[in-house]
Amino acid sequence: MRAPGMTLHKMPLFVWSILVTAFLLLLSLPVFGGAITMLLTDRNFGSSFFDPAGGATRCCSSPVLVLRPSRGLTS
Repeated sequence: MRAPGMTLHKMPLFVWSILVTAFLLLLSLPVFGGAITMLLTDRNFGSSFFDPAGGATRCCSSPVLVLRPSRGLTS
C-alpha cells in the first residue's frame, strides 16, 4: 500500500521506527511468553524453574537482573 516510487530507503523515519518496533516485538514476545509460563507453573503447580532450592540457577532468582540489566547476562 505504498505510493508509486516509494522505496524502503525513501520512507520516513516514523515508518522505519514502526517496522523496527514490530520486528523487536516479534523477537521478544516468545521469550516473555515462556518466562510467564514458567512463573505461573512455579506459583500454581509447584515446579522449580526459579527456585534455587529446587535446582534453578542463581541468575534466575538474582536481583542483579533487575538492578543492573547490562550486567545481568554476564553474572
